[in-house]
Formats: sequence, C-alpha cells, structure tokens
Amino acid sequence: MRDFNFVMASISILSVVLVNVTPAMAQTETTSSDCLGLSVDTEDAPQLNAAISVCTRALGRNDLSPTTRSELLAHRGVAYRNVRDLDGSLADLHAALDLTPGTPRVSRMLAWTYREMGRSAEAEKEYGHALELEPHPQAFLSRCFVRYDMKKLDDALDDCARAHRLDPSEDSTYMTARIHRMLGRSSSAQSLLEAAIGTPMESGRIYGLLAEIYGSDRRPDDARRIRQQGQRKFPKDKDLMSPPKR
Repeated sequence: MRDFNFVMASISILSVVLVNVTPAMAQTETTSSDCLGLSVDTEDAPQLNAAISVCTRALGRNDLSPTTRSELLAHRGVAYRNVRDLDGSLADLHAALDLTPGTPRVSRMLAWTYREMGRSAEAEKEYGHALELEPHPQAFLSRCFVRYDMKKLDDALDDCARAHRLDPSEDSTYMTARIHRMLGRSSSAQSLLEAAIGTPMESGRIYGLLAEIYGSDRRPDDARRIRQQGQRKFPKDKDLMSPPKR
C-alpha cells in the first residue's frame, strides 16, 4: 500500500511539472513563427503592440540563428515604425542588417525608416545600396518618394517611371503622372492617367489629377465629366472635391 501511495504521489508531482513546463516548451517552439505571423503592415496600434511584445519574447531566446534573429528584428522594426517609435525602428533595422549584411529587403525597410525620420539623404543612399543588391520595383518607387521630398524631380521621375515599367500600380501611376505635370509635361501625365481609368489602378486621386489637367487645358466639360465619374466611383474621396469657384 505504501508503494502504491508513493507511485501515485510521484505521478501527481510529475503531472504538476508537466503542466508548468509543457506550455513554456510549446511557447519556445512557436514564438518565432508567432512573431512573424502577426502582420505589421497596419496602423492598428493594439495589433502592432502585440507584435512588438511577441517579437520581444522571441528575441529573448538564445538558440536563434543569425538569419532568424535578423528576421525577427526587422519585423519588430517595422512594427516600431508604424507606432511611430522611429528610434526603436532604426535600432532594430540596423541590428538586423548587421546580422545579415547584403539583405535587400532589410535595407529597403531601413531606408524607409530614414525617410520617416526626415533623413532624406540617408534614405536615398540606403535605397541606392538596396537597388545595387536587387533592382526591386518597390525600391525604385520608394526612392521616388524620397527624391520627390528632396525636390529632385528629374531623378524622382526616373525612379517612378522605372517602378511603373517593372510593376505598374496606383502609386506608380499617380506619382509618375504628378511629376510629369510638375515638370510641364502634362500630355505625358494625361496619357498615363487616361490609361489607368477603368483598370484596377484607378483611384480618386487618379480621377482628380486628370480633372485638374483637363481644367488647365481649358477643357472644362471634360474636367467636369471625369470628376463626376470619379465621384460616382469614389464618393468619399477628398481628392475629388469640386475645385473652388473663382
């Protein structure tokens, strides 16, 4: 009877240990994927803070490979950026790049953090480095924004146009057309915008910019028509508000 009681007591103790240890082991096994599985491409603060918390726990492990640690740091770095902790973002992305030098994706993310910090020259330089590693359309498009901020319009146009050729998007359409117009090339801007109408790339600002061009070209009927067409498709878009009466 004493042996039976001893065995039962041992089983009880072992059960308590397993209850306490097993979740921790499972958490250790899944923390990295939990971190990377949480989207940080959002403005939702609770989701971003949850991602930062999960990634921080994952980064506390001692068994991470340099590549995995770099991925976790980069993911948390983007989350920090999107909650406007730009110093935290910069630190994480620098650390990620130190662990895996020559990683174009991390370089692109670091460059955009520089841009968000208003450090345009460093952002432009980092995008140049990223593009040497990989001529990615997003890098061309993002550097276009940086050069636009810097008022380097000819260089910005070259970047936006290259991004548009590689991977046409609403952003590349609008920015390429906008810069064309600012450089006095309204016909090129008009052609690009007209080609976007009726495609997945159209948006309120596409219609709005095209209406402005028609108006400047003394085509008030076309400007009114395209603005009204856009308002029907994008009724809440502020870029389609009627221009002020003069």
